[in-house]
Amino acid sequence: MATKSKSASTGQSFGTNLAFVFVNYDLTEGDKKSLKAANPSADQVLGTIVQLVKEGYKVSMSWDNRSDCVQAFLIGSSKECPNHGFILTSRAASAHKALASLLWKHTSVFEGVWHDRVDLSNRDDDY
Repeated sequence: MATKSKSASTGQSFGTNLAFVFVNYDLTEGDKKSLKAANPSADQVLGTIVQLVKEGYKVSMSWDNRSDCVQAFLIGSSKECPNHGFILTSRAASAHKALASLLWKHTSVFEGVWHDRVDLSNRDDDY
């Protein structure tokens, strides 16, 4: 699942503070079928997370009361990170599905470059 990101971003800077911008993307039915067929194991998901952390990303999870599901975030936190200043999101019924769909978006949908895809609407990535 792990692929190194290919492009750099400056993020959205306001004064001396960096304002993180959310990047939302709904998995298509085709994405969901492909992800379900790939059926990434917990070890694959965690291995990909470790690789992304080495590249300067942070991964965060929380409960979304509004959608009643787990939400996961891939945060371009390091200045060297290709998606610096941006946060890729995912939501699903379980932590594994939320993380797997988040990583699917990063690696398969965007091929590591998603800083130029900003959409502010609500999403559901359960598969």
